[in-house]
Amino acid sequence: MSWEDYHAVNKKMLNLLGQGSPITAIYGNSLGPASKKNSWRKPSPKMIFHASNKLKVDLEKSIIIGDRLSDIKAGYFAKLPILIHLLTGHGLKERDSVMKFIDQKQKLNKQKFLFFPIKNLEEFPFKYLKLN
Repeated sequence: MSWEDYHAVNKKMLNLLGQGSPITAIYGNSLGPASKKNSWRKPSPKMIFHASNKLKVDLEKSIIIGDRLSDIKAGYFAKLPILIHLLTGHGLKERDSVMKFIDQKQKLNKQKFLFFPIKNLEEFPFKYLKLN
């Protein structure tokens, strides 16, 4: 994905969410898979922790939205309370692996979280989301 594509996806997502969107920031990582040392690459939650510290975001009142298993893992490892997996983008081909990961983590019952496997952002009722 080029940076132009990245910005186009984010613009579309923000337009879908509309005015008053609960999104504070969107982060990206241009490092390739070979970059492992101190990398923000998912499933590491380092990017989430950085954003939380920089923006003073309470992770206990945060969610992750993604179309890849690595997105869901990053949110889980950051102990976010809500993990949202979309079927758009890579989501359809990754849904089975996401569901296996979630099922495994729910069976362990070591960490509380809510999981929403949805088709697209328009399907999620953000207006009813109360994290405070």
